[in-house]
Amino acid sequence: MGRREMWFVTLLAVVSLLWVSGLSYRTAFSSRLLADSMRTAGVHVQEAHVNGWAQIALHAGSENRDLEETVHAAMGKLNLDRKQYSVSRHLDQTQRMIRAEYRNDHAQVTAAVQIVGLPAAPERYIVINILAANPGENFSEWENKAEQIIKDMGGLPRISTCLVGWLDGKLERDEWTKRFHTVLNVLDATVVSTMCDGGTVSITGYSPLLQDWLTVEGRRINVNLAMRYSPYDNRTYITIGSPVITREY
Repeated sequence: MGRREMWFVTLLAVVSLLWVSGLSYRTAFSSRLLADSMRTAGVHVQEAHVNGWAQIALHAGSENRDLEETVHAAMGKLNLDRKQYSVSRHLDQTQRMIRAEYRNDHAQVTAAVQIVGLPAAPERYIVINILAANPGENFSEWENKAEQIIKDMGGLPRISTCLVGWLDGKLERDEWTKRFHTVLNVLDATVVSTMCDGGTVSITGYSPLLQDWLTVEGRRINVNLAMRYSPYDNRTYITIGSPVITREY
């Protein structure tokens, strides 16, 4: 199994165990609020990533062709023609996955349908990932499309949004703290936990302004903020995600 397939399975396994939400919908308000918090902290959003997934109905006798048609339908609703993207397949005795991928200089879009738990207890999932560079205000349209596609397929959308920005140079630790506090204040967020690992600091918290949440050890979390310095390109990277960061940082 390749790295992407392992990531797909791991993400579903972890997030599905943790996600408890009182809402079955999501609006663009959350992503705008996350972007506002970054801008207030003096960080321009350079990349945006939306991950949407859900368990969907498993039809009797779901064949590989049915999975492919589902993937093609999802990409079509994202306004992508079949000639614009590639399709890969991973088929074995325990799972089946069909994955479509589109890339250009500014965006990467993938849609995947997977049946896991074969042969005893099969379950079918759909995952949509969208990565956009310099997303601007129109990124909320991608979020809304991902959510609607999942709804149209009978799933309860689980949407995670991550925004990435960076500042040139290495920030002093008190400057890290100042920017963390600025973001958290905009979100009216309470810190739940903090993790420091070498040159990376990660904070999880809860904001009543954001719609979805996870429950971890009996506490709600719905904002994840990370900061790290990269000596390779002499930048300090800031990543914010809701309800969690679902990409490397």
